[in-house]
Amino acid sequence: GRLGGDEFAIIIDTNEEAYARDVVSRAISDIAKSDSPLLKDITVSVGIVSYPKDSTSAKDLFMYADTTMYKVKLSGKNKYLFFNKAIFDEITSEFLIRSRIETALKKGDIHMVYQPQIDRSTNKLYGFEALLRLNDGLEKASPQKIIEVAEKSTLINDIDFYVLNRVTEECKDIILSNPDVVFSVNISGKHLIQKSLPDKIESILKKNNFPPQNLCIEITESAFIKSLSIAKIVLSKINKMGIKVALDDFGMGYSSFVYLSELKVDHIKIEKFFIDSLFRENGKENLTDMIIKIGHLFNYRVIAEGVEN
Repeated sequence: GRLGGDEFAIIIDTNEEAYARDVVSRAISDIAKSDSPLLKDITVSVGIVSYPKDSTSAKDLFMYADTTMYKVKLSGKNKYLFFNKAIFDEITSEFLIRSRIETALKKGDIHMVYQPQIDRSTNKLYGFEALLRLNDGLEKASPQKIIEVAEKSTLINDIDFYVLNRVTEECKDIILSNPDVVFSVNISGKHLIQKSLPDKIESILKKNNFPPQNLCIEITESAFIKSLSIAKIVLSKINKMGIKVALDDFGMGYSSFVYLSELKVDHIKIEKFFIDSLFRENGKENLTDMIIKIGHLFNYRVIAEGVEN
């Protein structure tokens, strides 16, 4: 039956999970193989619930199925997933965080914290990394979780430009008395495949009268996976504006000499994992030392994340 929009429901009279899997798998496969022009490029995401195991309430069963289907869409579509409580709790938590972000952005109920970066050779202040915090009084979600949730929607666009505007607006007076201080702002990898990014950054800098040479844009290595060619164009324009670029979380996941040789960046930031493990695991200091030497080989300034003491 059709529930509405592009949502449909199948009720299967069986106690066998294997039979339910077979029905759903055939439905996904048949639509994918259809020759009908009306079904071109259609994918099917399915959330499966069981009565009475998951609930005896029709309302709850539909809600659980819908929530599980949403999880499938987030994880790549054209698949199916059986409901479990952990999935429901995760999605519910994400909906709450998303709502908190939206409210905080509308009300300006956000503050920035600034983490200092110290030049080890002189022990003088080099700059600050700007970090966003929600101050809505609710139970705190970690900053990583907030960004992770925002990345799954268009909210990350609002966050990035809000932070960039806020930092350049409230820190421009500091630059007057400290002309060499650099403020670092994180930008989502989603923006690096938008050729309009340099123009948007330039517009904010002009509005707030903030010197481009005092700004550093931080991006993660994984950002380049989708389109290295477009990222090169965008970063080149940002470089020409005088803005510095830092490669964040270096050494984790997608590390590649290709990025170091293909892209123009000013800093690499050693992932916090390596700093945390320096005094816990043998051999990690050698790996950290190697990353530092690689950075210096390419004439990059190297920043260590997570230096707590």
